Amino acid sequence: MSLYDVEDGRQIIIPRNSSEANFAAQHYIIDKSEDEQYLGLDCEWASNRFFNYYSVAVIQIATKGHIILFQTCRFESKNLLPRVLAWILRSRKQIKVGVNIEEDVRRIYRQFRVTVNYWLDLRCLAEMQISNSPLTILILRQFKDFEAGLKLVNANNAPD
Repeated sequence: MSLYDVEDGRQIIIPRNSSEANFAAQHYIIDKSEDEQYLGLDCEWASNRFFNYYSVAVIQIATKGHIILFQTCRFESKNLLPRVLAWILRSRKQIKVGVNIEEDVRRIYRQFRVTVNYWLDLRCLAEMQISNSPLTILILRQFKDFEAGLKLVNANNAPD
């Protein structure tokens, strides 16, 4: 497993295989961030020109102190996520947030058959102009905290 220290005090962790991915997910996400309400989630995908399909190559999960880059393209099985990583994605304990996360959630489900639960796409917040309009107030009532991110109350998102 590769570890890199970043100037702001965080670490970047890159597991090399499924076993290291399970360890990293357990140690750096579950054990060290159990009190955090939010996880950053992003995916990168690579094109398979023969099948006209874009497979998930990297799943990035960020906590307050760590960024874990799960290189799914290097795992033993290309269509099976490590057990602990799949559990984190399915869990409703922490909200997974990201920009255009809906597409990432769809691709994870399509390739790995893992439903990512309790997620929030931050695009709507970036595009929304904060004002006192009734619509904006109605939208903001769905949110609870403005600490490290926004917590969506009673979220139950699932991919198509």
